[in-house]
Amino acid sequence: MSENHSPQTDLALNLRYLSGFYRSIADVCRRVDINRSQFNKYLSGLAQPSPFIMRKLSDFFGVEEYELRMPHAQMLALME
Repeated sequence: MSENHSPQTDLALNLRYLSGFYRSIADVCRRVDINRSQFNKYLSGLAQPSPFIMRKLSDFFGVEEYELRMPHAQMLALME
């Protein structure tokens, strides 16, 4: 896979990565109070979260919104 991802792809990769620290995607969705099928669209890069949902996700994962959108390699380095 190329290292040059789009911001939408990076968001999807970062959400997948952060969700991996939890029991399951369903667990994340319950905790964040977000629709599972909509969250799956974010994870696949097919949709972008609204500003309201971005705030909920950043608060839940304990990162800033811009960090959710940063290049995936930067997210990995940040989390080391």
